[in-house]
Parts: sequence; structure tokens; C-alpha cells
Amino acid sequence: MIAAGEIKLPMFQRGFVWTQEKVSSLLDSIYNGYPIGMLLFWQTFERLPEETDLGDFGLPGTPDMQPTNYVLDGQQRLVTLYGSLKLRIEHSDHFPVYFDLRTHEFLHEGGGDFPHRLPLWVLSDIEALLETLERLRQMPDGSALVASAQNLVSRFQSYQVPILELRENDIAKIAPIFERINSTATRLTLFDFMVAALWTPEFNLKSHVAEIRDSLEPKGFDDIQEDTVMRALAAIVLDSAKRETMMTGLRGRDRAALTGDMTEARGALQRAVDFLSSDVRVVGDDLLPYERQLVLLAYIFHHHRHPNAAQTRTLRRWFWRTSFSERYRRGGEGLFDEDLAAALKALFDPDELERFGEPPRATALISSQFRVPAAFTKAYVALLASHNPVNLRSGRPIDVAKALSPYNRRQFHHVFPQAFLKERLPNHSHKDSIVNICMLGAEDNRAIGARAPSDYLGELRGTHANFDSILESNLIPATCWPFIESDDFDGFLKERADFLQTRLSNLMYGP
Repeated sequence: MIAAGEIKLPMFQRGFVWTQEKVSSLLDSIYNGYPIGMLLFWQTFERLPEETDLGDFGLPGTPDMQPTNYVLDGQQRLVTLYGSLKLRIEHSDHFPVYFDLRTHEFLHEGGGDFPHRLPLWVLSDIEALLETLERLRQMPDGSALVASAQNLVSRFQSYQVPILELRENDIAKIAPIFERINSTATRLTLFDFMVAALWTPEFNLKSHVAEIRDSLEPKGFDDIQEDTVMRALAAIVLDSAKRETMMTGLRGRDRAALTGDMTEARGALQRAVDFLSSDVRVVGDDLLPYERQLVLLAYIFHHHRHPNAAQTRTLRRWFWRTSFSERYRRGGEGLFDEDLAAALKALFDPDELERFGEPPRATALISSQFRVPAAFTKAYVALLASHNPVNLRSGRPIDVAKALSPYNRRQFHHVFPQAFLKERLPNHSHKDSIVNICMLGAEDNRAIGARAPSDYLGELRGTHANFDSILESNLIPATCWPFIESDDFDGFLKERADFLQTRLSNLMYGP
């Protein structure tokens, strides 16, 4: 069916990613009669954008009047079987595969010095198989080798693979079926389906989204998820980021209009990213607490390209509220659609911000562990960065964009060093509290080592005449100094947490 062009790979599928070990493992499972799972095809006359390659080889065309079986689940297995058993490939990253007739192993090296290793492609070429068997018979252990080869052929010929064909024509109904498949492959996303659903010869969603992501690279936002771009587009075009609305509303839209929509989405996302990087110091997509924040900001900047000073302050307050209240920690598409409208209203009526969350209490701040992947930690990093921190040791301003770049992320310091706390308070539960964190480079961290805060900070205080202001730039108020001086960790945590709570309250409620 693959050779006849009856099985195709839709463009929303992923490439061939299996290792040689996985290829060998699948073939070994077949040899031993183990189940390898069901293959799932979608049979339809609807033409989707297709990948022209399947693994290491090209695919033949599909006759126009013939239905196509698009692979929904089983791509990696199909590539392995077709590449191993059907194609006479001299060399690629994965094929040919050989069966060692003596050890009964599947290997990726054969021929030449290994005449007892059978290339699997001969199993589908009867003339080549007969010639190979005749050659094997001439070897000293020929009878055993031929018997081993015949056993291999018999096992593969008799092995059955279950296949399920879906014949539903509506891709919107096929998509959730596929998403729920329990597969070891990379999970496909909403964007992957929309690529197929919106494709025409004149419109390729994948290339449009790639252009948008590339345009955000100067600000470090080129790795935002494609789904995020799609939700921003849907919010701009449909006033809704719901999945169902997106699939029906965008699919029914004229492609020429949709091309213009993509241009508008790109501009709105660029303005949103400018706001994030300059106004709240989120200097990269992996430091954004929630990508839904970017969707909502793009929606705002679509409707108001150039907010005035008061509206910009409102957006900053919205960002800090949604970040520290962890508003988008969970789903809730309906709630998010309501947030789109409420945020738009808030530009003219700041009272609308009340729905977006409250500042965390000091106790909650102390209990929050510093974990970079966590949204709460990302919000805290933005808070530190937004106050133009100064390096504790050098006394020079920290280049936040450089310090927080993906290639230079070890820029955080425990005010009360971990090694110091491990010795003094080994069982303390808040050693990694965000309240104990400020920005400082890895080299400076190593220089400080396990020294007590009273020791290394006391020394630095004697070095810098303006040390209190340096601490303040790192959100460590002067009121913390007595606790630093006495190495009182709990006292320091409480005092700084109270200060951070007040500071967040000012950011969320202040002018």
C-alpha cells in the first residue's frame, strides 16, 4: 500500500525519530511474536498537505480518484517495516537492517565480512532471497544458516498487525480521536491539525506561523508554541481562544482574509513582546509565566496598538496580578474568553482588574520554592529583573537580558548560601524559598561559597559606600540587615517576605 501511494503521511505528523535501537527492537518483537500495537489510518478522499518523504525515502504519488489512508498512529513502525523489508537502500541512518543467522539478532552492519547476516529487504524479493539461500548453502554451516533464514521468513510472513481504518470525513472529528491515542510518539497539538484543516495551495499555516516566530526572535520569543500563535490569531479574529471556536471559525474563513489576519497577528504579537521585555522585564519566552498572557496581550495590542501611559500601567498591574495569583495555572477556556473582554475593559475601567487575582501573602512567598520551570518562579525572576538589580560584589548594574539569556541561566544566588544552611540548619524546609534568592552570577556564587551572610555581605558593605542601595535594587530592604548581621535566617525570610508582599501590592494596586 505504501509503494502504491495508498498510505500517506499528513503534514501534521512528525518526522521519523526512532533510533537504530528502536528499529531493531521492533523487528525483534515481530520475530518473537510479540504484539507491536495497532496501526490507525484515516481513509478519506479529502486531500491534505502531505509529507513527500517517509523516513529516509521518498513516497510515490496517490492516484486522484483513489482514497488515501493517512497515518494517524504507527508512523515510526511503518517506516521501520517498509524501510527494512521493502527498500534496497545501500546506506542511511537507519537502513539497511540485517539479521544475524547465527546469533538471531537484528543489526545495522552486514555484508562483506558478515556473509551470515541476511539483509531484510530480500524477504520481499523472491529472486534475491533464492540467490541468498543458495549462497548460504555453500558455507560450512550452510544447512543451519538456511534453516535459520527460512525460519525468519516464516515468522515475518505469518505475523499479523491489526489495522483500524477511520472513515470520518470531518477533520474536526478526527482530531480529538487522534489526540487521545496512547502512543509513545510525540503528542500532536491543535496547531498540527489546523495546518491540515486550513491548507490550500495558496495558504500554508505552517510557513505563516514560522515567519511570526522568526519575527519574535530579536526579543527571545521565537520558541513560543505554535498553539499560542494560533490562539492569539483566533482571539484577534474571533474574539475567542476556545479550541472549538478556533477549528470551526478559522476553517470557514476566506484564505485571502486569513493571510491578512496572520499579518495582523504578527504585529500584535510583536507589540505584546515589546511590552513584556521592556515593561515587565520578561526577556525570553521561557521566562514568561504563562503563554496565555501573551495571547491576551496580543488581543489587547490588536485593539489598541499604542496604549497611553495610564493604560500601560493597567497592563503592568494585570501582568503582576495574573502571574503571582497563578491565574492561568489550569485550563478553563470559557474563563479565558471572559478575561479577554475584561482586560479590554480594564484599559478604561481599572476596577475590572479585581477579577485577575490578589497579591500573595508573605507566608505564601516563603513557602514557594525557587524552581525555574515553575510559573511562580518565573514571575519572581521578572520582579527581580524589573528593579534594575546591581551586582552585589562588583557594584555594577546587571545586564538582565544577557544574564537571563538561555545560554547563561545560572544567575541566581541564595542570600543565605545553601552550603551554609546545610551545615547550620540542615532540616530547614525553606532553604530554597524564592525569598532567599537574588540575582548573582555563577562565578560570584563560587567565590562566596559557604560563607555566612554576616561574613560575605559584611565584607561587601565595607567595600561599597552605597551598599544599602545595592541591596535595595535586589529587593533586600535595609530592615533585613539586622537579621543578616546576626545570621538569623527565619528573621530574614519574614522581613524580606513582608517587604515583597508590600512591593507586589503596590505593583498590583498602585498608580
